[in-house]
Amino acid sequence: MYKLKEFQAFLDQAEKLLPQPLDVSLAACQSFLDAAEEQLLPLWKEQVALLRQRDPRRSPDYQSINFMKILGVARKEQPHSCFIGWLLDPQGSHNLDDRFLKPFLQKAQEICRQEDFELDLSEVQVDLERGSGQGRPDITVETPNCLCIVENKLKATEGPRQTERYADAAEAETPDKHRLLVFLTPRGRKPNDKRFNPMSYVQVLELLDSLAQSSLRSEVRFAILQFITNIRETILGEKPLQDRLIQLLDDYESKGDVFLIRNWSKFSGVITELERRNPNG
Repeated sequence: MYKLKEFQAFLDQAEKLLPQPLDVSLAACQSFLDAAEEQLLPLWKEQVALLRQRDPRRSPDYQSINFMKILGVARKEQPHSCFIGWLLDPQGSHNLDDRFLKPFLQKAQEICRQEDFELDLSEVQVDLERGSGQGRPDITVETPNCLCIVENKLKATEGPRQTERYADAAEAETPDKHRLLVFLTPRGRKPNDKRFNPMSYVQVLELLDSLAQSSLRSEVRFAILQFITNIRETILGEKPLQDRLIQLLDDYESKGDVFLIRNWSKFSGVITELERRNPNG
């Protein structure tokens, strides 16, 4: 961590330039650094103990393999729309009924500022790319009193007047229903038409995390966890940070305090990034 040879070279150069000799010795510097390390090391080790609690491998839901990435669809919009549409369909093979549909529509009500009506889920129709004269929205959910349209954009930009056309069609085709128009992107990018409202994959992830912690069939749980893994790693870009954390913890485990002292700046960088992404711990 400390390069005393370089520090000595600096002192030598400084003495040549200054009119008065420096009253600084290399031994004094070493003594100071040793004392600083002795006092800081316990504090650093406390921080590492906290980092261990955030080791992603501690979670029973940790997935070391990303099948969407293996299949080459990790960044493609259609597979993500298909999976979300499958979860939203109460008649889906997951047998979840409305356990994802209801909280998703409630979140849509919240972001669309339409929480003043009660959802009627007695009949639900979920369609992917349901056609109309104005285009084919990615996901359409229709109930007796509500129409929810989800336009999913991972990286692509909107087509010409895309959200405007979808909003016009929704108003024309369902004038007597509440309309929840959702523009879904990784970080909640704003749509071009103000009748659509931004929803982020971070918000979807919260719903999925809650669902994954409930009682599920093993194969359904595995599918949801794989989808969660891809959102975190590929869509939200969290994998590099997880990899850095795991590598640092493994290296510290094998190399001990000397590694911690020499690489504290790397540990500190991970801590800062974790706090930035999740300020509530």
